[in-house]
Amino acid sequence: RCQFGNNTYALGDIIRLPGDQCKTCVCSSPPDMSCFVKKCPLSSFLAPAGGVNCVMQQDEHGCCDIGYKCDQVSSPPSTGGSYPILGGYSGPETIGHEQKLIAGVATKSLLSQVSGVTGDQCNHLTLLNIVKFQRQVVAGTNFRLSLRLRTKTGSDCSEIVEKTCENIVLFRPLPYACTPSKENSHCLSMSNVENINCY
Repeated sequence: RCQFGNNTYALGDIIRLPGDQCKTCVCSSPPDMSCFVKKCPLSSFLAPAGGVNCVMQQDEHGCCDIGYKCDQVSSPPSTGGSYPILGGYSGPETIGHEQKLIAGVATKSLLSQVSGVTGDQCNHLTLLNIVKFQRQVVAGTNFRLSLRLRTKTGSDCSEIVEKTCENIVLFRPLPYACTPSKENSHCLSMSNVENINCY
């Protein structure tokens, strides 16, 4: 058995000394206690959304936070609104100035980067309508759009055709990661071009 102050402890017993330095002693080599100061990892925890009676849990030494324990966790109600969900796409957004601006950039990018949107020799593409606009918050923001477009085709570009293009994704990095330029004042770039579907 180990002796510590006026108390005795069995082999394997662990005690935490009072104070805020997380000093813990273990009876590992009687009669002496082996003591050490535990350093906690730099972690921060958020209680889960929809958690009920959540309490921060600590490790077996009562020293470091290890996460929340809740009586129950229920899924938060889906609002179907435009609030961006971290990691997932939001519901369809109301079309305002920002959405129209991004759709305009998407239209120009379609013309320059995606083949088959217009006729082979044609260079005409007009945005008619924003069918759907969603955003996804990542390390930056993805904007996913469906657009109704008017284009021209035919050997002399005289045939007018209307198309809907879906799954258009534009990425905007975090502010510190992009310097706006004259050519790209909004730091938007088209991604996953191969997944765009126009019909």
